[in-house]
Amino acid sequence: MADSKQIENSFERSVFTEFFTKIEIDNKNVRVRCKLCPPATKQTYSCALNSTANLKKHLQCSSCGT
Repeated sequence: MADSKQIENSFERSVFTEFFTKIEIDNKNVRVRCKLCPPATKQTYSCALNSTANLKKHLQCSSCGT
């Protein structure tokens, strides 16, 4: 079983770190803010450290200007 440090490193190596700023890590989840969304947007997004599916879905939406 992977320890939390290995899981964290998996997230850090993902391509999504280019588009998101990490705010905090809580247990096995990470809370981020999209770098492509307008600065006035205060909304944060969350995903599992070992799965970036939620981040991919956000980038595919039209709200972040991609």
